[in-house]
Amino acid sequence: KLTGGVLVSRNKEYIIFYRGNDFVTPKVRKVLVEQQQHAITQQEQEELARLKASASITAIPKALKNPLVAGTLAETREATSRWGDSLNDELRKKENNRLILAKHTSLLKNMKRKLILAKTKVAKAEMALAKVQEYLSPAELPTDLETVTDEERFLFRRIGLKMKAFLMLGTTETFHIKVAM
Repeated sequence: KLTGGVLVSRNKEYIIFYRGNDFVTPKVRKVLVEQQQHAITQQEQEELARLKASASITAIPKALKNPLVAGTLAETREATSRWGDSLNDELRKKENNRLILAKHTSLLKNMKRKLILAKTKVAKAEMALAKVQEYLSPAELPTDLETVTDEERFLFRRIGLKMKAFLMLGTTETFHIKVAM
């Protein structure tokens, strides 16, 4: 039973605990101290390398020669002289109406395109349905069959298509042969 200690290393085969100087041989103690010092120096070197890299990246901002004018009256006047006066209410309403009209025309074009695609799909489906119905229609029969109506013939055909391809008449006791007609 282990009491106390610090986990030093662990892998698939070994778990190493450090339980203080009392339980470690002098050779192991020396190796542990060297490893600890090596880890500390490596961390310090990495930290120095990071500091050098970050110092080379950060740029010193240049001193501004002109005073800042963002959001001032002078900047506003310069912008209006360069870009013209702002829109009045009437022009703003016209622009909004134009944008709404453009949005609706775009929506209408998309709906027309979707309608055309849907119509082509419906036409293809109708053609496929016509082929299936043509396949299901009974073959030409002689005209002397007056006792069976078209509706009965259609029902008998559907029943016949649902039936198996053979009719079991019986089995022999030893072979269990199925006889097809």
